[in-house]
Amino acid sequence: MISDRSPLFCLEAGSPSRFSSWKPPPHGKVKVNWDASINPKEKCIGVGIVARDSRGEFMGAQCYWLLLDTDPRTAESLAALYAALFSKSFGFLEVVFEGDASQVISDINSPPPHFSKAGQFTKSVLSESKSLRFVSFVHAPRELNVVAHVLAKTAIGRKLNFCWREEVPDCISNLILMEKEFHP
Repeated sequence: MISDRSPLFCLEAGSPSRFSSWKPPPHGKVKVNWDASINPKEKCIGVGIVARDSRGEFMGAQCYWLLLDTDPRTAESLAALYAALFSKSFGFLEVVFEGDASQVISDINSPPPHFSKAGQFTKSVLSESKSLRFVSFVHAPRELNVVAHVLAKTAIGRKLNFCWREEVPDCISNLILMEKEFHP
């Protein structure tokens, strides 16, 4: 049996090219970072989600691998939906959602008509987040979303669907520690 800390579960993150300066959420809130990655050759996407509290403490993570031939906007919109569902499943009530897809964040904050696949996912994100006491969707550049990006790439590389509730996966443990130490 493979434990959730096994290196088989994650691709190695390596060193970020620039030090990530992820910012924690305000006191009492949870920040949920999310990202999607696409492999057009294999017609699949990976989704990475990670949650941390205002002290930068790891609260959980999830990877999804899906056979889906789609465009980046739709993949990122689906990832945002999975982040909302993840937050509800963990019982988070006050959440700052952060992703690096600026168009998707804009779609969520100012919803367009919901005719496209991405629009349908955006509509679902809004519906799923209504039960939260506090919700905010903010854009972050890729270098501030490294942990979720590594998890999305891991999902594709390992064809992985997995949830971590207590132990930090090895592939992101150093990044989590670096970001936590940077914001004591």
